[in-house]
Formats: sequence, C-alpha cells, structure tokens
Amino acid sequence: MSIFTLTGRPPWAVVMWADESSIYMELPVKDSPPYIQKFPYSEAGLSKALNTMHNVYEKLGAHEKKNGGKRIVTHPLLEKRKPKDAFSTDQRTAARDVLRKLGLIGK
Repeated sequence: MSIFTLTGRPPWAVVMWADESSIYMELPVKDSPPYIQKFPYSEAGLSKALNTMHNVYEKLGAHEKKNGGKRIVTHPLLEKRKPKDAFSTDQRTAARDVLRKLGLIGK
C-alpha cells in the first residue's frame, strides 16, 4: 500500500448496530446524510442485513477494483423524486393561472 489511511475499512464497509428489538445499518450516501436501514432482530433480519451488505459491495466494491475511485450510492429516497422538469408547459401554465387568480403572483 502506498497511501496511508486512518482505517483499514474498504469504501464499501457499512456500520451496523443493534438494540433489543432491531438491527440497524448505516449506508453511505452521496451529498446527503447517511441512510439508516432497520431490520428485525431475528435470524431473518440478520440475513436481510447481510444480503444488503453484499448488495452494497456489488455496487461499490466491484467497481472499486476496476476503477480505483471511491463511489457512493445515491440515497434511495432521493432516487424516487421526480426531476424538476417533470411537468409539461400546459401544466405550468395552468398552475400559473391559478396563482394569478388567487393574487399570489402578478401578471
């Protein structure tokens, strides 16, 4: 290794912890706070968490070996949002007309 790091963790490593009823996993997120996933405190929950860890490796770890750069997945909740230009011109015009009738915007 030619680069000094403060940890031996690979970039695809995740943080996990448990309490009396659940298992939690903190997933790294690009340009956002980490995403915490909650699993039942059971063998099935641990199996799901392990599968999630493997999926994170597939997304980050497999690419790491090929590209050498640190990659972070997009937050799952942000992926579901519509882009800003998801509305048609007619929809924008109708919304503008309603706002004008309500007196919230000028002509």
